[in-house]
Amino acid sequence: KIDVLIIGMNEDKIPMEYKEILDGVPESVIIGLIKNGRRVAVFLDDIGSNELIDLMRIKTDEESKREVI
Repeated sequence: KIDVLIIGMNEDKIPMEYKEILDGVPESVIIGLIKNGRRVAVFLDDIGSNELIDLMRIKTDEESKREVI
């Protein structure tokens, strides 16, 4: 099972071979690094708008709890 896959990309469109992975494992997340990591594309499948908002809240909460040294 793939939870998160990070790939290098040349453009904003997801390459077909990774689209097939996303189709086969719809709960996975693919993060594409574009232009040497200057841009990021996140591909999610089988997720509703409420789940997406919940994911962003969880990440924001985690970031706010980090101690800066």
